[in-house]
Amino acid sequence: MKPLDELELPLFKFGSPSTYVQALHESWVEQRTLMDYKPLPCLSDGSYPSGVKEDWLARMDIIKTDLQWFLQLPYHRFWSQIVYQADCMDMINSFLVDAPPFYIVDEFRHDKEIWDIYFEIYKLVFCVLKRLGTHYESENNFMSPELLGDLLYKNYIMTIPTLLDMCLLYGRDCQSDVADIISTIFTIQPAYFDDLQATVAFIIKTLKFVEWKFGNSTDVVQHGDVIKLSSVINRGALDVAQFRDLVIHVLDTAATLSIFLGISQPACEVFHHQLFELRLVKFYENTIPEMYMQLEKLVNKEDTQPLYVDLKHKLDITRVEFLNTFRHILGHCLNCSIEDKPSLSEMERKKRVEDYMSVLTECLSEKVFMRDYHKYFPVDVDLELLSMVSQEVNDKRGYLMEAVLSNFDPPKKKLFLSKQNETQPASEEPSCSTVNGKIDGITGVQLDSLITEVQDILPHLGEGFIQKCLEYYNYSSESVIHALLESSLASSLADLDQSLPRIPLEAESKLDLLNSAERSNVFDNDEFDIMTRDYVDTTRIHKGKRVGKHKDLASMLNDKTHVTELGEKFKQLGLVDVYEDEYDDTYDHVDISVDEACEPERMLDVLFITNPVDGQRPDDSGPVSHSLLNEAGPCEQGAGSTISIIIHIFLSLLEFQVPPGSSLAFLS
Repeated sequence: MKPLDELELPLFKFGSPSTYVQALHESWVEQRTLMDYKPLPCLSDGSYPSGVKEDWLARMDIIKTDLQWFLQLPYHRFWSQIVYQADCMDMINSFLVDAPPFYIVDEFRHDKEIWDIYFEIYKLVFCVLKRLGTHYESENNFMSPELLGDLLYKNYIMTIPTLLDMCLLYGRDCQSDVADIISTIFTIQPAYFDDLQATVAFIIKTLKFVEWKFGNSTDVVQHGDVIKLSSVINRGALDVAQFRDLVIHVLDTAATLSIFLGISQPACEVFHHQLFELRLVKFYENTIPEMYMQLEKLVNKEDTQPLYVDLKHKLDITRVEFLNTFRHILGHCLNCSIEDKPSLSEMERKKRVEDYMSVLTECLSEKVFMRDYHKYFPVDVDLELLSMVSQEVNDKRGYLMEAVLSNFDPPKKKLFLSKQNETQPASEEPSCSTVNGKIDGITGVQLDSLITEVQDILPHLGEGFIQKCLEYYNYSSESVIHALLESSLASSLADLDQSLPRIPLEAESKLDLLNSAERSNVFDNDEFDIMTRDYVDTTRIHKGKRVGKHKDLASMLNDKTHVTELGEKFKQLGLVDVYEDEYDDTYDHVDISVDEACEPERMLDVLFITNPVDGQRPDDSGPVSHSLLNEAGPCEQGAGSTISIIIHIFLSLLEFQVPPGSSLAFLS
């Protein structure tokens, strides 16, 4: 079979072949009106106006039908339709331009009907792009690579903007296929490199314009350019809508370049020759911080919090994509020096190394950029790789790392190793120990470095609060950042003030010395000492009057548990005999008034009345002698012992002195 440019096919009219025409000819074109893709309009709250969704779905059905028809065309008719129908690519380009990219495509997912039809068109458009980038479909359908390159380039079927839009829309999901299309196009048609150089110059100009809009550049207006006077006067004064448009524009540019340069290594070479990476670093250093400031100033308000969160997220993505873009360009020099070393001459290899070193040296003074870049792509790792192929890099390695780390405030000094690296004295770096898996004793520069890592992501946090979090999470900055972003801090940390300042070590020692001189207490350093503890268990602290086991005075007086306790104590001392006889009511008839009972003499007379002897009644007996007590029975003696104890207690209360010659002297 012949290729497409040499093939002739019969053209049928009225059911019979009338003539033979070339396979690629306008006679094969079918006049068909193709509908462009339009984005789905929605209100600020995410809802759709009445009838808009239905109209958009109807349009998508028509586009879907056109794409299916387009893909089903035979090979020669497909290319004739593409080449000779001027508006045929308008449908494809409109989708590439207006379809939602990866950073806003999630807005479609909440409506299944919209997402299903969108995803079908998404796949069909990419199938068309794949067919456009293929010069060989089968043994019967093919063309020469040179013809494909001429058709795509001269008929503006594939342009550099089309390739960039394709990368943004499909570069993440279909990276290998997109890489094949771009590689094929740049290989079969070198003229695209000239267009890419012009595109790089245009992108630089757009970045200058954005920088100028934020008031950070004065060289954007070239001689002969026409610009409104109001734009010059209001430069730097933006409203929310203008600021949002600029943020999306910068994000779109950053994401497109990151994906495109990550796919195409030859494109990195073109950008490097234009010194695009240096222009990018200047934009990153001057404009990105200003955009964050404008975000806080314009959008960080109570009624615009959802927009604030959305734009801040987009700015964060922009930073990462710009860092990736710079890495792709600079990494191309690095890869060429290392991977292509066998195929490079000494002069070429030296030039590649010098390119890398010159770019890195130019960027060392850009503090904001170098801090972010070194965090994501450590410079010491690159220098270690380059030192294997160049002694010059190994000699300058220490100087470059010092210059990189000088951009950190406080300096973030990481240890890096090499074969000929001079080891630092142990006294320069504070030592740390590990006990039971917990790191203990990290201070000084290492602690400053960890705090800086957290503040790079969450700059509103106080250094003292970050230090407490690092101590809790075993000095892992990644764990601290994850816990803060996920709002999963430990309860002891969640109660702390997030703006807590950090007290330097010298100040802490002076404060401890001052406290020890002015404050001294027996309760120092106990579990409730708030001067030395950050956390006190408040559940063990009682506020107010504590309620005991007695609710009132009556319950306290009725409580006789102490009597039982005293009885047990007297039994242990042997002062009380066990008396378990039944109740003796012999003397219950004796009537003693209250006043008489209070008289000691009367009470003693009553207490020491014993059983009558020889039939005498108690009232006839005289003073009871000691012999009467001795002659008493066992029960009476036991009662007498108990009475003796009671008398001793009673007399001690009354401070009563027993006369020596009294009949009570034996008790003493």
